Amino acid sequence: DVSSLTLRAQRDTTNPGLLKYEGTRTTLQWESFLPAMGIDSFQKFTGSFDYYLSVYQDLLDRRTVLNLSLTTGYITGDSVFWERFYGGGIGSLRGFAFRGVSPRSGQANDAIGGEFLLAGTAELSTPIYRDLFRGVIFVDVGTVESSVTLGTIRSAIGLGVRITLPIFGQVPIAVDYAYPLTSDDADDTQRLSFSLGFTP
Repeated sequence: DVSSLTLRAQRDTTNPGLLKYEGTRTTLQWESFLPAMGIDSFQKFTGSFDYYLSVYQDLLDRRTVLNLSLTTGYITGDSVFWERFYGGGIGSLRGFAFRGVSPRSGQANDAIGGEFLLAGTAELSTPIYRDLFRGVIFVDVGTVESSVTLGTIRSAIGLGVRITLPIFGQVPIAVDYAYPLTSDDADDTQRLSFSLGFTP
């Protein structure tokens, strides 16, 4: 077991409600992991920035929204693999399997996580039917490395749907199909991603 102390600061100027269409959200976090049996103290720094812009509004007040996001992270000290950074899946690098983007080691070429993360997304969301169904097109770009460097840059393009059905309350569903444009030979790819309760 490991224990940590976390300090988090956020500035959010986005509009209220589930669908974000204007404003920015900036989050900075510092997590300090305390020494434990066989584990030294290490520090984990993360930051994210989201920008939302309504690019079109139809006669029914439905909005087409552009979202630009950037996420970065850095770990100092001798970290443990389950607390390191990984990429892949919805909310990360789509077109790759969950934790499919990572430095690797060992005879089985296992994913061991990285100490540096940099990822960005450009996504355009538009209504299909009311606000129950929305379509998205996106580009994801990023990397996970064992140190602060830009090695193999992964990228993918894709499209998807966002579904919010009354039967599920306000819990939304996301289904995305992404095609990797650039990848590392050791990456695990996965073109179809599914998420329940995604964060737009």
